[in-house]
Amino acid sequence: MLQTWKWYLVLAILFACSSFLRIETLASRPLWSDESYNHVLAQLPTIHDLLERSSTDWEGDTPPLQAILGRLHYRVCHWDFAVRLPSVEAGILTPLMLALFGALLFDRRTGILAGFLIAFSAYHIEYSQDARQYALFMLLLILMFYAIVAFYRAGRWKYCPLFCLSAAASLYTHHFAAIFLLCCLASLAGMAAYRHRMFRRGNAIAAPATGLLVFSMCSLLVVGVLYVPYVTVFFDYIMSQKEAPSHVLNVTWRTMIEIVGRWGNGTHWSIAYILVFAFGVLRLLRRRDVSIVILPWFLVSFFVFGLVSFTKFFDVRFLSGGLPPFFLLLALGVVELSELFARSIAKLHGSLSDQRSVISAVMMGVLMICMITLSLRTYVTFRKTITRCSSFPWNIAVMEQHDGFCKKHLILNSLYGPHRFLLKDARKRD
Repeated sequence: MLQTWKWYLVLAILFACSSFLRIETLASRPLWSDESYNHVLAQLPTIHDLLERSSTDWEGDTPPLQAILGRLHYRVCHWDFAVRLPSVEAGILTPLMLALFGALLFDRRTGILAGFLIAFSAYHIEYSQDARQYALFMLLLILMFYAIVAFYRAGRWKYCPLFCLSAAASLYTHHFAAIFLLCCLASLAGMAAYRHRMFRRGNAIAAPATGLLVFSMCSLLVVGVLYVPYVTVFFDYIMSQKEAPSHVLNVTWRTMIEIVGRWGNGTHWSIAYILVFAFGVLRLLRRRDVSIVILPWFLVSFFVFGLVSFTKFFDVRFLSGGLPPFFLLLALGVVELSELFARSIAKLHGSLSDQRSVISAVMMGVLMICMITLSLRTYVTFRKTITRCSSFPWNIAVMEQHDGFCKKHLILNSLYGPHRFLLKDARKRD
């Protein structure tokens, strides 16, 4: 367990690293088409004009919170790239919140590992420099899940406002937030059932699940009230979807392995990251109360796209809601492999049995240095790109950039042969 002053020192270092990596190349690439749209919204005379236009353009495809925050920053800075600042701020705070969340779920060591892994992730850095909703959405999801776990652990109602505000804000950030909100409440119900079972066995000190049930119902009511002004826009968006050739994500082991590799260090079929991820899952499954939260959160994005058809290309950023639990699982894998290595060394050399914690810490440091080095290598490739990867449907030059980050590391879609296994025609399911 890290001492308090060491914990705050490490958090300060994490904040510094996260800030530098997200600010350094903020203005290196021009605004791409979707960002330019937010730039147009930022220049509208009033917030009312922004809300009216965002609710009608593209059938209300994107809720307005990100655009509103971008407008506020643009009004203060009068700088074209100011519309990216809300994403930058969310991207800087996300590693800190993930570290705190990991410390709440497991311990400070695991939280710090997860925080540094996401801080150096080229994927998360890319989202944090995009004037779109993905970075903000991830931060709000962490806050939402943090609130329910904190209430489960401490039983304090002060976490109810945090949950309600983060849940409502996420609904105003991305339409998929409704799915994650249901997942969050299902996890809360699962934790309530687990606590009731432990209480009946005499293993739980706290009262049974009644408090969790009341928390869930009250929070859902408040979130519903907060979302009432936008409900009609949401249903108009659902009803406006037109018939068109559609696809669903082909959720197979190959797809999962591909994405784990790409999220891990930016390359596909990364055996090392797949191994670390697998050990993280195994360690998580030994903690039933925590696995009820992390596994559904990680899997829900994949199964949404595996069940709900979509008409556009597939980009890995559509799964960004699953990125925070992914890095928590990687951090757990690092801890598990380090402890396994230390136990093995202690068995082989009995004289070192008293040094297991030291051996484990050294191994953990080695693994983290290797993983961060690989992430930095991917980041060095990313920072050389001169056009946003997200622009590839409109600008073929994106895929032809000299260092090829977009094609090799970022984009997964149905337009290029090697990745066709990721999608299947939705009509063939019938």
